Amino acid sequence: MSPETLLQDCDRALQELLPDQTRPVQKALAALLCGVVRARSVVLSRLGLPMPGRTTALSKQRHAQRLLANAHLHVPRAQQRLLARVLGARRGRVDLLLDAVVRGASAHRAGTVSLVLAVAWHRRALPLIWRTWRADQSGQEWHTAIREVVAAVQAALPTESQVVVLVLVDRGLSNSHLARMVLARGTNWHFLWRVIRTTRLHLPDGTIRAIGELVPRPGCHTHLNGARLYAPRHKAGPGAGGWRSDWTQALAANVVAVWRPRDREPWLLISDLPTCAARCGEYRRRTWEEIVYTQMTKTDVLTGGRRGDDVADLDLPVSDDDPINEQLDEVALLLKGGLGQPSLYPLTQGVH
Repeated sequence: MSPETLLQDCDRALQELLPDQTRPVQKALAALLCGVVRARSVVLSRLGLPMPGRTTALSKQRHAQRLLANAHLHVPRAQQRLLARVLGARRGRVDLLLDAVVRGASAHRAGTVSLVLAVAWHRRALPLIWRTWRADQSGQEWHTAIREVVAAVQAALPTESQVVVLVLVDRGLSNSHLARMVLARGTNWHFLWRVIRTTRLHLPDGTIRAIGELVPRPGCHTHLNGARLYAPRHKAGPGAGGWRSDWTQALAANVVAVWRPRDREPWLLISDLPTCAARCGEYRRRTWEEIVYTQMTKTDVLTGGRRGDDVADLDLPVSDDDPINEQLDEVALLLKGGLGQPSLYPLTQGVH
């Protein structure tokens, strides 16, 4: 794909997703995103040469910094349009991938953290909606942010009878609060995620064990329906000793524990769906989420398959300005999620 065609396609998509911006700002953002794609990076110091234009690389870099520092440029406003574009006409099953990653951290900088809800599509994770903070920022309110992004996606989906939603989460975010929130969305919403080995289970036979004990060595596997976990705890009365778990209030879930001979550690999965071997294959889609942070979308997605080049190394920009870091982080996620090109419109016809 030629740089001119890429620039035109990015500009066209930006007009749709950021219609409230002036044409000079839309064109400048299109040039910046062309630099991101061609440089395979969001490090500002690497974008000057790949960005279209006749000025020097340093001049283009400074212009990009001024653009990202513009208080009127508010990338999250485009999220609702992105949701409508990708999800509005969806049918069938929708796999949502929830993840959070700290990037750009060093001994002297906290970096940024992005909470991203993405949709699985053709071995890629396309961001739908996200929240970004400085990693050391106080008052991040993760529960509130997760509830808001899930509610926004639900509002953009067709009616309950037309889609089935499966939320996939890794060990760092799986918890009782999130599971109950997913189930409260309706009978067509389900969860499937991985938990740590020490997660305690109340088994159907009444015993309480850590889930890791179900598969103590490679070659073992266990499927259980009717287990309970995430029991609320309260301190026992004087003389009763320690804390007590109230298993009557625990979350009901089913367990798939598999430790394949060639794996270094077991897959310990819980879900409200019935157990079966296929759950491991379904959960494997959650690993596509890593692409959001380590690899931007391949050029063949952005160009309808005309090229197969990877757009990788989604590093944080080298800058001392945290607002600029956050803004470029969000611009890159917007590019990953739907900036693109007319070839992304098939997304609205279903992702399976």
